[in-house]
Amino acid sequence: MRRIVWVAGLIWVMMWGLVSCGGGRHSGVGVVSLPYSSDTVITFVALMDTLSSIQLEDTPDAYVAEASKIIEYNNKLFIFDMPNSKVLVFNEAGKYLYSIGRKGNGAGEYPMVYDFTINPDMGEVVIISHSSQVYIYAEDGTFKERKQISDTFFLHITYADSEYVCSSTHIAVERDNAYIIYTYNDKFEETGKYIPSLPIQVMDTQIFGSHLVSTGKSAYFLDVFVRKLYKIIGNKSEQLLEFQFPNPIPNDIDPMELAQNPMKYDWLYDFVPQDDKFIMCYVADGHMNMAVITDSGEVLASGLLAGAVLKMFPSDKGYTISPISKEVYYMDWLEYSYDNLPEEALDGNLLLFKWKCNPKALKAH
Repeated sequence: MRRIVWVAGLIWVMMWGLVSCGGGRHSGVGVVSLPYSSDTVITFVALMDTLSSIQLEDTPDAYVAEASKIIEYNNKLFIFDMPNSKVLVFNEAGKYLYSIGRKGNGAGEYPMVYDFTINPDMGEVVIISHSSQVYIYAEDGTFKERKQISDTFFLHITYADSEYVCSSTHIAVERDNAYIIYTYNDKFEETGKYIPSLPIQVMDTQIFGSHLVSTGKSAYFLDVFVRKLYKIIGNKSEQLLEFQFPNPIPNDIDPMELAQNPMKYDWLYDFVPQDDKFIMCYVADGHMNMAVITDSGEVLASGLLAGAVLKMFPSDKGYTISPISKEVYYMDWLEYSYDNLPEEALDGNLLLFKWKCNPKALKAH
């Protein structure tokens, strides 16, 4: 039995395949009908053209329970471990160096970590925490200052084109002019707000993982509820794609209903920009699926997804970084059965794979 890596630790078993299809475009926005049936089978193993792999150091201080975000910066790897609410720093060889701040109530300590980003212009690491407070550190972890930047509840933060980009949720608020995306300059002075919030109570998107990412000068936000993908550059926002499903998540869904039965509805699970395309993972027709899509809405490949559902984080030069447990590596890459896994596959820290889409895999579908 294969272990499927799900958000919140859910484990699922699925079969999958891959086919090619097309998308449309209306009023400058790509409209994509994501398919969910195929006779062709492909895995992350087949899709990934791996540049390198890194084994993270296996010591108590270096252990990562879950890599919720990974940023490469200045020959280092900054990894957000959400269950332990900390940001760890490794060198390019996977050796643990230090952590950024720590959980607590003292100077330079934070109550929890929702997300983090790096400002390469200032050489600063910024953690966003409870009540939209940001904790600002130097690259070496030295604490600088704390600021409360908004009354809006922010879950995610990134940095692109000299602007911080923060994302909220469609949670009902008791005030006017509620938006999903807010931008700030280097001093955390607000420079813009985009995408009006829905006027109803809907589920907190943090259980879906991060849907705000940046690469180069662009930030991208995937709104799982209205099924739209936005691009933010500086203080400008534009909608790129809209996704259509036969059975989308209702806007007024009870959060527990989806948490207990995540395969009941069709929804966008995760995405990553890679060169001039996007890799999307989504639930449709009761199965996990994958699609490779251009920014104009053309679907290069898509289909049912088997094996581990890997997290994907944008890296430099169009590459993607995916964290993989040893267990998944042995089962999916080395093709061990679960019953025959060696002891070393059940212990140890994460592997990180840096990869792009294999052109041969795309041409084959």
